[in-house]
Amino acid sequence: SKVQHEMIKLLAGKYNNIFMVGDEDQSIYGFRGAEPTVLTEFNEQYKDPFILFMDSNFRSTKEIVDASAAFVKNSKERTNKNIKSVRGSGEKVERINVADRSEQYRSLVERLSNCTEDTAVLYRDNECGVALADMLIRKGVPFRFIKESGTFFISPVLKDIKAFIMLVLDPYDTESFTRICYKCGCYFNKTDVSAVVERAMKQHITIVDSISVQDGMLERNYGKGKEFVKVVKESANSKAADIITAFLDLGYAENIKGKFEDRVEVITILAESEPDPKLFLNRLEELQRNIKKWSSDGVCIKLSTIHSSKGLEFDTVYLIDVFEGMLPKYSQYASNEKLYQEERRLFYVAMTRAKNKLHIYAIKDKRTPFVNEIFPERDYSQVDVEICDNMTQKQIEQKLFSIITRNPLDDIIDAETEIVSERETSNTCVIGAKLIHKTNGNGTIVSIDNKAGGEGHIVKVRYDSGQTSSLDYEIAVKYGTISFDV
Repeated sequence: SKVQHEMIKLLAGKYNNIFMVGDEDQSIYGFRGAEPTVLTEFNEQYKDPFILFMDSNFRSTKEIVDASAAFVKNSKERTNKNIKSVRGSGEKVERINVADRSEQYRSLVERLSNCTEDTAVLYRDNECGVALADMLIRKGVPFRFIKESGTFFISPVLKDIKAFIMLVLDPYDTESFTRICYKCGCYFNKTDVSAVVERAMKQHITIVDSISVQDGMLERNYGKGKEFVKVVKESANSKAADIITAFLDLGYAENIKGKFEDRVEVITILAESEPDPKLFLNRLEELQRNIKKWSSDGVCIKLSTIHSSKGLEFDTVYLIDVFEGMLPKYSQYASNEKLYQEERRLFYVAMTRAKNKLHIYAIKDKRTPFVNEIFPERDYSQVDVEICDNMTQKQIEQKLFSIITRNPLDDIIDAETEIVSERETSNTCVIGAKLIHKTNGNGTIVSIDNKAGGEGHIVKVRYDSGQTSSLDYEIAVKYGTISFDV
């Protein structure tokens, strides 16, 4: 860190007597104060230093070294190096294309079922290993977490989702209602909530019945109270994953927007493996216990965050959940370039853990800029000149970035819609558009309102059954709650 470096300068600066070993390309602990520039600026801080580049890689095959070196060469805050493999050639780095995260985990379980060599599955955040661990345990495949934090099971978002499911299963559960009532987009006020809870407890009636008799609570805020009651009642016989979707649609998705969507996706994948809501809640408790019991030494499969794998090496490495929002956590066009550069170094560290085989998953329904940078499968040299003539310099740069980093599995779309900075509304978000709701069936958009702040839309849908509901259009599309294949 800079503080440590300044202390060292006080000790060594006067006599210029210092010996330092390091690699700024592997500086991945910015959250602890690590600063790669203390190495890149070493020759400016000390007088006439002798700098020796240790550019021979004795760990990995030529294919792995070449791929990782080509990737890190495009990073900033680094000294240029010419890393070469001493071991010679081996297998090519493999790109594994899958439709979504769930398919990614299932594919990986199949590959790991007959593991015979030291193998690591690496990912950015702890939550990425939970769904995989669940599937491995169900298949009876032994594994070990290099470092299991358990933070996933005590995360607020998991507690919220569990609370909503518990309320659906037990509509008398005032504690669960109190936990989620302010987070589900219903805009309940404290006076109403206190009155509802008190009445439910005193009269031994359900939460939804207590809401129904609370003066004006059903109709306030565009009828959100009525919608809450409806969703809780209708979810009583639903599958666990559908209850989670209903909770998101109600307004919880907006509450966690930009923060925990990926964690909700993992929870939903877990729920799909255990459809019964009560069994799903039990499974979460079992899984937390089983992960600790299941992890054992002497097995060939290791699960680890990239940070925890630093300094380790494995015969075979699988990199999973390599998509924008997870890895990299921050976009190239995010306001903090420093954070983005550390994401690049993190991916480089992950690649260089592999000795013989490196496999990288690419998910079709996600943006995968790092994967596409490693596997340039299309010609991006030509860009429509007429389009660029009508674009600002920043838009052109974003346009190029969008093309270069998009998943080659995606269907080709009109180039003008690929500008990252624009938030265009699909022509499906129009009054009269026909759609299919995941639980309510066929319906028609009957009204559209702009959300507060002007970003996004609230659509009112009338279903063929005669019922109506209001949805956050962008969230509903993102999570697959509605589709337009009518």
